[in-house]
Amino acid sequence: MKLMYTSIVLLLLVIAPLNEVSSTFTLNCSNTEVDNVSSNVVSTIEVLDDTVVWTQFQTTEDIPSSFDIVSTSGSWDATNSTGQLSYILNQDGYQADFSVTGTNSGISAQFVFHISDTQQETYNFLVSSITY
Repeated sequence: MKLMYTSIVLLLLVIAPLNEVSSTFTLNCSNTEVDNVSSNVVSTIEVLDDTVVWTQFQTTEDIPSSFDIVSTSGSWDATNSTGQLSYILNQDGYQADFSVTGTNSGISAQFVFHISDTQQETYNFLVSSITY
């Protein structure tokens, strides 16, 4: 019985890392849509352990914005880059929602910035690639 229990534990330790979603990844975005108006702003969105960093690449400078991750939900298959991840973010007391959706058709990402109780800005990203 002890041998069987040990074998099961070892098997779980070997299999578990294969199914584990990486907590860090980078989205490379070739286009950004702000409140349904398209722009050609190229950017990256890096999801780190406890921070999301959105960097916009402008002609004269790169503009990074950092957000603290308050909570995370969803699931992601890193092998196929499919699933749905949702984050609640905070930056200097302001809340934002960030989501990543991966399907067989590709990956999309969205920021929703809560400007006030009645006003928000929505940013949709065309994701050209993801790296883990």
